[in-house]
Amino acid sequence: MDTHFSPSFSPLAGASLSGNGARLQIVIAQSELLIQMKQFEQALHELGVVIQATEDDREPFWGGKYTDDDVSEYRHFDNPREQSLYMKLCHPTRRVESVPEDYPRLYALYGLACMELKRYGEAKAALQKSLRWNPVKVDTLCILAELCKRKKKPDEYLETLNECLDFSCAHENSAQCYRDLGRYYAEAGGKNTAKYPDGIPADPTPENAASEVLELIENMESLRKNIDTLDDYLSPNAGPEEHSFAETIVFRGKCYVVVGIDEHSYMFYPSRFLGYENNSMARHKKWIHCIDGRETNKAITKVLKTELITSGKNPDEWKRLERAYAAYCSSVSIPVSRMKRKYWPAIGGSDRVKSERKG
Repeated sequence: MDTHFSPSFSPLAGASLSGNGARLQIVIAQSELLIQMKQFEQALHELGVVIQATEDDREPFWGGKYTDDDVSEYRHFDNPREQSLYMKLCHPTRRVESVPEDYPRLYALYGLACMELKRYGEAKAALQKSLRWNPVKVDTLCILAELCKRKKKPDEYLETLNECLDFSCAHENSAQCYRDLGRYYAEAGGKNTAKYPDGIPADPTPENAASEVLELIENMESLRKNIDTLDDYLSPNAGPEEHSFAETIVFRGKCYVVVGIDEHSYMFYPSRFLGYENNSMARHKKWIHCIDGRETNKAITKVLKTELITSGKNPDEWKRLERAYAAYCSSVSIPVSRMKRKYWPAIGGSDRVKSERKG
């Protein structure tokens, strides 16, 4: 995967940058050259000095100036398209304040240099900080995908590449993502592996094979069966891989089926897992590149015979479910993502779910 950066653009850059801001731009430019020359240690030194100042609360220009609060959140976007994409996909509930300093690039370069030095833990932490400043930064996500690949975590690699596609607002970004997906599947086992990652079926009819594995649910029984499967993965008796998988898909969900345990307790299940017939961790991972949340949303809406609750259509109920979602995540130690969520009205829990929850 190419991990180069294209020149950035910010409508507030230039005139508004002075003092430490100008210093940041100079360090970024110098570090890019050092990375191109493979002088990664020197790049880390240059970037580290600025990062230390950035995170030092004693430097009000850096650490204290852009702290998220209940009213505002602070983000840096390279161009108006990125900002529009963030507003459309993430639907922030607080006022978004534009930050002229290119913090996403600062941390992304630090993460890239760490990755090249095989300091993978530091690389991941830096890339996550980059995404805190710009959650839709495709360049950063591409580096994170490469990091997953080098750490031999193919599932996380594919997940991150799909996020890149979700947030891509430029043809070159989309082309890079599709190219990397193609390379991955080609390396995994031949030219047809993009469609069949685990090998070509005995009767390789694409339409039949895809529909067999990715058949959408059609009734409540199938929906509850998938709920039970996800509950098994989240239970204390689950293996570490299953538990991690369940936590990840709950964290990354956008649309949730809500199951009421009692008057004040709810559990939340993502559409992309529940919407396919007889789903499991193995099937979800195998067909991750084919999963379509729009299709699962339609299938679940048809089964539940009710529409999704959004912040725009039913703000009071949406806020109530947001609070319930945060409480649920806290109870199962799953962080709350910044993505804008939607919910179907709560359904009653099965006897099994209720008894296990009470137990």
